[in-house]
Amino acid sequence: MSNRVQSTESISSLGIPSRLLTWRRWAAAFVVLMISGALLPLSEAPALESAGFQIIAHPSAPVSSLTEAEASDYFLKKATTWPDGSRVTPVTLADREVTDTFARKVHRRNALAIRKFWQRQVFTGRGVPPQEMKTVEHVLSFVSSRPGAIGYVPASTALRDRGVHAIELRGN
Repeated sequence: MSNRVQSTESISSLGIPSRLLTWRRWAAAFVVLMISGALLPLSEAPALESAGFQIIAHPSAPVSSLTEAEASDYFLKKATTWPDGSRVTPVTLADREVTDTFARKVHRRNALAIRKFWQRQVFTGRGVPPQEMKTVEHVLSFVSSRPGAIGYVPASTALRDRGVHAIELRGN
């Protein structure tokens, strides 16, 4: 018989206590998130060009400008009617770069955080995300053909004779 007391802590095949492996996994995940920029506060994130996108609306929309908070509420469906009582129908663009710029500027979160927000909304039965369009042309067509529709497109998109109007985005 051995006089050694057995520890209740398990040892990995590398001879490292399992509690340290768990801590190292968390530390590694944290480093990966920091490198990817997912944990950077907005103030430390790379500078975003506010000209990376423009918000557009159907000509019947009763506004010509929105604050960032108002735009966020419309696209997150927290506000569902325009000031005149007509229904708001948001649509998003599938372009990752434009969408991420939009999310950081308008929602003050990255696009991944917005996707997770919508996953929670759908899972809990509280809502469904705005329809996502694959191309700028689809967004323009959708917004121009539906009263109350709102969307966003790259800033370089020409809007003249497209049946939509640009909405000025003001700071909060």
